[in-house]
Amino acid sequence: MNTTPRFDQGRSDAIRTMLIENVEQSPSRDHRRHVRIAVLAIVAALAGALGIGGVALAVTGGPIFPAPAGTPVVEASPTPTSTPEATPTSTPGTPVAGPVVTGDPIPPHDIDSASSSGAWQLDLPGSGRQCEIRNAYDIADGFALFQAGPDQMSDAPGPDCDFTATRMSLTLVDTAAGTIVWSREWDAVNPGYPVDVTLLGTSGRALVSTQNLGQGVNEVIDVATGETLAAFAPHLDGAGDLQYSFATVPGDSGEIVLGLQARGPDGAGLVGSGIVERVDPRTLDRPVWSTTLAGTFGQISRSAETPYPATFVPFDYFTGAEGPDLRSHIAIVDVNTGEVTDRPATTYYRYAADYALRFTDSTADRSVVGLDADGNHLWERELPVGTRIDPVLTSDGVPGALANRLRSDAPSEWLMVHSPQSLTLVNALTGVEAWTVATGCGADTELPQFSFRLNEPAATVVLPGSGGAAACSYDLATGSLSEGPAIPENAWEAAGVANVYGVAEGTGSAYDAATGEVLWTIPAASGESWDFLGGHLVSWAGTRLTGIG
Repeated sequence: MNTTPRFDQGRSDAIRTMLIENVEQSPSRDHRRHVRIAVLAIVAALAGALGIGGVALAVTGGPIFPAPAGTPVVEASPTPTSTPEATPTSTPGTPVAGPVVTGDPIPPHDIDSASSSGAWQLDLPGSGRQCEIRNAYDIADGFALFQAGPDQMSDAPGPDCDFTATRMSLTLVDTAAGTIVWSREWDAVNPGYPVDVTLLGTSGRALVSTQNLGQGVNEVIDVATGETLAAFAPHLDGAGDLQYSFATVPGDSGEIVLGLQARGPDGAGLVGSGIVERVDPRTLDRPVWSTTLAGTFGQISRSAETPYPATFVPFDYFTGAEGPDLRSHIAIVDVNTGEVTDRPATTYYRYAADYALRFTDSTADRSVVGLDADGNHLWERELPVGTRIDPVLTSDGVPGALANRLRSDAPSEWLMVHSPQSLTLVNALTGVEAWTVATGCGADTELPQFSFRLNEPAATVVLPGSGGAAACSYDLATGSLSEGPAIPENAWEAAGVANVYGVAEGTGSAYDAATGEVLWTIPAASGESWDFLGGHLVSWAGTRLTGIG
């Protein structure tokens, strides 16, 4: 149990001063001096935003591990770390050279010309059914991992959906050359339960896990070969059904922070105390540390289940009997020590590679705190009612991220504080404002959310319109507004460094992000989508992949 602040205010102030000096000495990094800010306005509010409009946010402003008021930990038992000898249990075949997982951002490779036949084509395993899960994970520059299956439950399933199907596949593709590095299938998927793939830091391993433990696919695999290294079978002595969730640990250890809770007969109710531990998923019987809670474990916060491993992981737990006496708690566990500290019950975190943001919901105040990767308090600012804060995205891919999902790109060092009336650019590491300007270009003040993006050599603010979109550019250095090109909203389906790409009405197009010039067009099939996967532009339609180029 942590009983004293982990970091004093003097150290936090010193870190903040150092960061400000570094930013001033190297403004916006040399390669971004002439970069502009792009703002893509979208109508639907997106899950996982940094703040929520109309919700009061407040924080105490102290270090990440302040002296706690409660006592959530009743036992902590560190045990030595060990590195196991892993023996593959399956061999998918003889692979060609696979990726080295470095964790570095994956830059997109722009395509200035393209042929209608594509650079290459591959047919992947899968049924092609409408409900079949099709995910793509960025791994490294030139490599992406493709998942097909199982079928996903839906409120409006298609006529070809098969929720009894038990097959899924993973295929590692060299997206530069258009070759399959390895591919394997499983025929033991638990119907109706999603299967997740989690890249384990820079260890070169991944955890394939079914949300219902004990059934389906649960194993650690080698990313370079696809080989099974170990089964993943969390357990608690004397427990039957389990509730669990986890977050990855930074670096090359391949370890996770794992929360476990026993459930009653037939999965009803929570039984006994919950456990949070740091462990290599290949050797679950040898945790680095294990902490028993004075309550039942709920889940690792979904904001921690990101490709950005943090040195502090939020989770929730419960005390009291089920019913009116049940109390919910938010806590943070230090991944290095296992120390657990209570936070206000409505605390929420959002992570990036070099920083985190902490929000606390309160009816009395609204503010956000910037933290470094170790949880040091760097800055704090008030958020007026109706104001949100969101990352300014780069076009780089994030290793381990679902590359075919909106907002999967790497955040830059900039944040945008925004309302229908104004935009304020803020450095995420120092909290220092670069500029504040009025929202321009006829922005729709009723839009619930903006999305911001950096592009070179210019960038645009895209606002929905009839048959297209109005565009704006804000200079990164000054905030000055210039009328940008009218680029259709669908063109931001895939964002490169200087170009943007998209598919609409049977045509795939590339646009110069600075001028709006159409660079090229090619025919596109029904249901085709474009994404940068492993940094290369790829068309994905059903089970067919086509390299654009």
